[in-house]
Amino acid sequence: MMDGMAIGKMTVIATMVIKSDGRKRMLGLTAGGTENQEAVKAFLTDLLDRGLAADQPRLFVLDGGKALHKAVTDTFGGKAVIQRCQVHKKRDVLAQLPKYEWANTGLQILMAYLENDYDNAKKHWIRLLTIWNIGIPKR
Repeated sequence: MMDGMAIGKMTVIATMVIKSDGRKRMLGLTAGGTENQEAVKAFLTDLLDRGLAADQPRLFVLDGGKALHKAVTDTFGGKAVIQRCQVHKKRDVLAQLPKYEWANTGLQILMAYLENDYDNAKKHWIRLLTIWNIGIPKR
């Protein structure tokens, strides 16, 4: 999991790994002026230099920022499987709606996330995004 967070005038990029047994471990933090592709690539290179293997398939959970996405795909190529962070996606959708709709829409988003079947989950999202005329995301 990777995320860039603004702290004052700096951006801190944090990376955490969740192992197959559910244990979480921080891999690293780096600070920069912005969340840009070069800063993220340098951070990923540091992780590789410290022993992170680039030749194994990995699931990356990202916030949707283009810099993180590009740096991960440039560094790991076809071994990178990228998943959009559900918390960030929900936040982005709710930000486009009036505040009085957040609770109901948030519940509908949760229902889509709890679906075990991909096609049913996609139907929830399409219905929700169509109602609000938000547009269907491409990835």
